[in-house]
Order: sequence, then C-alpha cells, then structure tokens
Amino acid sequence: MPTIHYDEEIRKVLQWIDFVMSVCLFIFFYYQKRIKKRCKFEVLYVAGVGSITDFVKLFGTSYVPATFTIANNGVTFPWSQYCGWLVTCPVLLIHLSNLAGKEVFNVRRMMKILVAYQILMCSGSTASMMDNGYRWIFYFNGWAFQLLIFRYAYEIFRESVATMPARAVPLIYRIAVIFYGSWSGFGFFWLLSPTGANVVSKETAKAAYALLDIMSKNLYSMHGWYLRWYILRKADKPTEFVQQEGSSEENQPKELKILLVEQDEVFGYFFYNMLVQHSCAVDMAKDANEVMQKTLTVGVQYDMIMINHDLARANNYQIMADIRKSLFMLPVIAYGRNIPKDDMDNRNATGIDDFLVAPFPDSEIRNKMTRWSRRASVNPEIMQNMNNIVAMANSPATTGSVQAGIKHAPMSAGKPVPMGGGGKPAPSPLTFLSGGNPLLAKMGPRAGPTPTDMKPPAYPNPTFQSIPEGGDEKKEKEKETASLNSKLDLLMQQLVDVKTSTNQANLEMQQRLEKQEQLYQQQQ
Repeated sequence: MPTIHYDEEIRKVLQWIDFVMSVCLFIFFYYQKRIKKRCKFEVLYVAGVGSITDFVKLFGTSYVPATFTIANNGVTFPWSQYCGWLVTCPVLLIHLSNLAGKEVFNVRRMMKILVAYQILMCSGSTASMMDNGYRWIFYFNGWAFQLLIFRYAYEIFRESVATMPARAVPLIYRIAVIFYGSWSGFGFFWLLSPTGANVVSKETAKAAYALLDIMSKNLYSMHGWYLRWYILRKADKPTEFVQQEGSSEENQPKELKILLVEQDEVFGYFFYNMLVQHSCAVDMAKDANEVMQKTLTVGVQYDMIMINHDLARANNYQIMADIRKSLFMLPVIAYGRNIPKDDMDNRNATGIDDFLVAPFPDSEIRNKMTRWSRRASVNPEIMQNMNNIVAMANSPATTGSVQAGIKHAPMSAGKPVPMGGGGKPAPSPLTFLSGGNPLLAKMGPRAGPTPTDMKPPAYPNPTFQSIPEGGDEKKEKEKETASLNSKLDLLMQQLVDVKTSTNQANLEMQQRLEKQEQLYQQQQ
C-alpha cells in the first residue's frame, strides 16, 4: 500500500487555492478597473503576476530555472518562489505606503521601505543558498531589515487610524494583522524548514509558504481594495459609490460646494474625504488670500466654508473679518478638537456660524450641513433679494401680514422699540443677513456712490376693520395701530439702509474682481 504523504497533499491543496484565488481576483479587479473605474494598478498587478507565479509553482518546479541545484554544495534553490516574492511584494509595499491616500503620501518613507525590502530579499536568498553556519548571519540580517519595514508600516497604520473615518478603523486593524502575521510567518517557517533548523519537512514548509502567500497577497489585496473604494470612497468619483447602510436619501443633505480652509495636510485630507463621503464638491484653501481668490472668481459659488478653528482664531479672528467683509451671507463652520466654550457662546462676535467638535460623527455632520444649507440656498444676488423684500413690503397684502405678525412693544423715549420673541430686541435685517455677525453691522453706511432712490419707499397706509365704539378699548386699539405703523416705518428704513450697504459691498466686490483679473492677466 503506497504511503500517503499528507504534508504533500496539503501543500498541493493550498497552492491550488492560492492559484484559483489569484485568477478570480485578477478577473474581478480587471472588471472593476475597465468597467467601474474603481481599481488601481497595485492590486491588479499583484493578482495577475501572482497567478503566473502560482501556476509555475504547481506545474514547473521540476524544471530549470524554477528550481535548480547549486553544484558547489548541492543545495536546491527554489528560484521561482523567490522570484514571485521579488516581483509582487514591492508593489504591495507601494500600496501600503499609499494606504491613506496621495495627499499624505510620503515618498521618502516609501523609498526606505523598498530599499529595506531589497536588502531583506538579498539576505534571505543568500541564506537559502548556503549550508554552513554563515547562513545565520544573512538570516538575522534579513530579520533586522524586516523589523525596519515593520516600523515604517506601524507609522502608516497609525496615521491611517488617526486620519481615516471611524468605520475604516476595524478594517485597518485587520489589514495590519494580515500584514504582520503573514510577513513574520515567512521568516519563522524558514527557520523551521530544512534550510534552517530542519524542524519540519520541506513539503510542510512549502504548504506554510502557500498559506502565507494567500494571506499576504490575496487577502491583503481584497482588504486594501475595499478600504480604498468602499470605505474611503474615491474623491474624484463620489457618485459611483454605494449608499452606506443606515442612511436614507431623506437624511442626506443636498449636494453642496464647500470651501475647506486648512493648513495642515493631514487634517485637510481627513476632512476632504469626510465631506466627499457626504456627496460634497470640495475645494481647498490655506489662507485668507486663497479664500478671496476662490470665492471671488467669476462663475464659482460656494455654499459653505469649513475652517480649522485654530486658523480662524489666529490674529484675533483676522481671517474671519476678511471673509465677512465680502462674504457676509456665506455660512462658516469651524471644526477642531478642543474648542473653548467661550468661543461657542460668542459666535456672533467672531463671525463663525457654527462649530463641529471631534470626533466628528457622521450624524452631526449631516445635521450641520442640512441646517446651514438652508441659508446657503439664498440667492447670492443680495440686491435682488432686497428688491424682492421691498416689493413684498409695498404690497397691501404683505403690509397687513407684517402688521399682524409684529408683537406689541413698549415705548422708549417716545419711540417704538422693535421686539423679538421672548420680549428681547429683534435683530436688525442687516444682522440677520450677515448670519448673526456684527462685523458687517459695525461697518454701517459707507461713503461712495449711492442710488438716487435711497429714500424710504412709499407704501399704502394699512386699513383696519372698523372698531365699535367702546371707550377705553377703542383708544387702546388706536394706540396699538399707531405703534404698529411706527414699527413698520422703522423696518422699512432698516431695509433701505441694508440696500445702501449692499450697494457699496457690491461695488467693492466688483473692484476686487477687476484687481484679480488684472493680476491674472499679468501672471499670464
């Protein structure tokens, strides 16, 4: 009865599994790249080349040069095995170096990793060709550079956990386990193989290598592809990605165009991807000059500005003052890890509309964007808005509605005081249009050309139903009517003041555009 070598059978099964998985992944990645445009070259290359090397391991190991024997010492060297590692592992390391995306891609670190791997391969292959004690020098030298690669990989995984969304962290941990487990296993089983300490058989070592190949190539490629395309979502193709579980179209904010103001590249990339996940079109700026250049460009209209809180508060909120001089209608949300409570309470004094505090949950981001997208939808042509308001106020139907909606206010020095809800003074229309920011309100009327029709508009006197004779009750009604008429006069005067200020603001904006165009022509 023939002897069954179980280690050999296990090795063949694992090598077949490795080969079939590589072929299937190559077909899948090729489909994703050609049809869906959702695959980069690294995983496609590894799957394709891995299929070829796995085929050679199955059917060509008995031929030279897949396997050859060194004449000087009689050692059999598995050339095809080391060749497969040499042509696939550097590409896997490039993919690992670019795990968090191109914005934080460290080319210098990637070159160090590749050089360390080259020395590792030279040391490992040299040790496999030797049969004397000197092979241990090369073996431990290879381990030294293996640990150097592990150190750089730790930095990459740590940066990825810090910058990627929360739902990506478990997948990053799995990728780290696959990477460290499989790459450590190669050195460990070399030590146990006949080439090393001769603890296990040659077929057992090959079976272990086949299992580690499945982990280091196929499983790593699958997880890496899924992380890049279905967790991070590719920034340049956000509409191609599936909707996340637990969310609905009703809960999603409308597609917004956001200007992200950030100087730190890591945080900038993090928020860039975070906003793209919410189907936003994002542009980036680093300072007030870039903000002005981008926002005042003809044909570009942003719905919202997101700014790092530390950058916003620098120089006593100077950047916010510059932004509010020209962009008083645009919502501004500041984000940060530790935002003082005083800044949140005094948001009107800083020009910031709202705050977003770490850890930046998706639900909070959606709520903020949904809330402020309402103001972002206001027509940017402020003059047209003012004309519409004045026209509505001049109509008899609107006049009656305004009178019916204004609350009774106490008299101060013989003048009516407009009242808001809860008995508090109502904000002026200028403060409202500036997003609650008094920076614009402090500007007041400006010198410069003013329209000739800048006088209070004429509007018809309101008509009320006749009040029956009732003594004190009749006098009280008449007094209330006079108070309402006075408050309506004051409201219309405030609207005219707003129109005067917006005329000047539009004039300044036109001058800025002309200067920008002149600078652009000079640069050309």
